[in-house]
Amino acid sequence: MRNLTTERSDGIPPLGWMLEAREGRRAHAIIGRWVHLAEWGFSDGVWMGDLARPPGGVRFGASVVEESTRDGTRLVVLPASHTIEQVFVGRAKGSLLVSNYLPLLAAAEPRLLPWRADWGVRLAELSRGTSDYSRILHGAAGARLERYAYHPFAIEDDLSIREM
Repeated sequence: MRNLTTERSDGIPPLGWMLEAREGRRAHAIIGRWVHLAEWGFSDGVWMGDLARPPGGVRFGASVVEESTRDGTRLVVLPASHTIEQVFVGRAKGSLLVSNYLPLLAAAEPRLLPWRADWGVRLAELSRGTSDYSRILHGAAGARLERYAYHPFAIEDDLSIREM
């Protein structure tokens, strides 16, 4: 059984997407009209190779791949393989929200993106490299905002994230 359902929406940016995962339920993604949808998942980017297969190697844009495991399936998020784009993860209300577009997360859960004077500095930390940046951008009031760049990560059944 597939763990991921998708729906297209003209109400979000054409290359935007947001995935919601809850324990014990299928994950659901809302994707913009230009997001590539395939049997393996979806992507807002491009890569060398066959579009019918998940991205490998150099990726421009992010992808969500439904990957088979011996216990069923899991979702793997492949951020772009450069440091210009990031994938944002919000935790609130017993769910995990994942998006390539920070304003989509803020619209879904405003507590994820409160006003802070240091947002520019915090987001620019990624210029230090793919290992030396803070994953947690904000955490308070029952909501936590994280970000991931370059390295793929899996969303586990308990909604924890394991970088790969």
